[in-house]
Amino acid sequence: MAALLIRSVFLIVPAAMRSHVSTRSRPNDGTSERIERLASITFERPPGATIGYATVVTPADAEFSRRYGIARYVVAPQILDSTDRHSVVLADFDSDSQLMAYVHQHNLVLRQHPGAGVGVVESGAAQR
Repeated sequence: MAALLIRSVFLIVPAAMRSHVSTRSRPNDGTSERIERLASITFERPPGATIGYATVVTPADAEFSRRYGIARYVVAPQILDSTDRHSVVLADFDSDSQLMAYVHQHNLVLRQHPGAGVGVVESGAAQR
């Protein structure tokens, strides 16, 4: 009887009132675009392997937490460390010039370059 009553109420209440998500517009904070930038990256590492992370934004900046959180979401099930002290690093820069400066400064090899400012890099010693 209670299940019938709940079902009746559910059918009577308009869908728009049940879900605030469908009726609200979401802010355009660039999250979707950033996810799309990183989505095509793949790693030749076993699931659970640790990957480093490099960006032009410093960890003290609030923007770092947002970018790093998005990157962690995208690369799962890999583990993304917030430092670049690993043989494989996800480089997440704003432009190709920043990315290439980072690659050259640290003597890295660019393994993937799916879009502007984004790449997977490996230490120079890891050249194949």
